[in-house]
Amino acid sequence: MKKVLLSLSVLASISFLSGCATSTGKPVEVVDADHSAGTVEIGYVHAANIPLMDDGENARWDMAIALADEVCKRWGYKCADELTPMPEPKAEKMPTFFYSIKKYMCLDKNCPAPKSTITELKK
Repeated sequence: MKKVLLSLSVLASISFLSGCATSTGKPVEVVDADHSAGTVEIGYVHAANIPLMDDGENARWDMAIALADEVCKRWGYKCADELTPMPEPKAEKMPTFFYSIKKYMCLDKNCPAPKSTITELKK
């Protein structure tokens, strides 16, 4: 009886985990930008009805600063600087989507050293 219960428990765990998604290797994108405030939010977006095993922390966050830089430069700023070093959960935009975001501030001076560019990351 214990073996049957253990087997059922293992099967239930496997089926639960197989229904969960992961952000590993998934791209991040601009989810919000405020020109007047000079802020950009870059995030990993996924459907709220699919559980996410890693809260978006394994998405392609290495692309985030380059995306934020691109938006800021289009507005006439020199660069973007990271305000939040770790992705934060955010579900207030639309109830059907969940965002893990990082916030960036557009700067005119004192830019941090560039880590990467969009073209480098797409290779």
